[in-house]
Amino acid sequence: MSKTLGLMLLLSCSSANAMPHDAVNHAAHSAVAQTANAAQQKTTELTKATVRKIDLAQGKITLKHEAIKNIGMPPMTMVFKVADPAMLQGIALDDEVLFAAEKQDRKLLITVLEKQQKP
Repeated sequence: MSKTLGLMLLLSCSSANAMPHDAVNHAAHSAVAQTANAAQQKTTELTKATVRKIDLAQGKITLKHEAIKNIGMPPMTMVFKVADPAMLQGIALDDEVLFAAEKQDRKLLITVLEKQQKP
């Protein structure tokens, strides 16, 4: 009985190592990356702005914005490209918005754009 138990234990240990190392490793990295991205989105502070111009064809919006803290930019009026042109639907001139911008490929890109309700 103890020989059978010992053999079963030995076989179970060796089969655990039979799984390819890369399969385990990539799954773990993917889960960590997804968690990090979710955490980053939750901690990105939104910036207040007023819409000055919208270019639906180019997927761009001109905003007069407060300081963008996550990229160290002072208040100003400037043009931004949006990550998805559909974000501009329902946005109009003089709307108050909250947005998040990130540097991607040395350019600023709006990744979040939320229209604020007028009081």
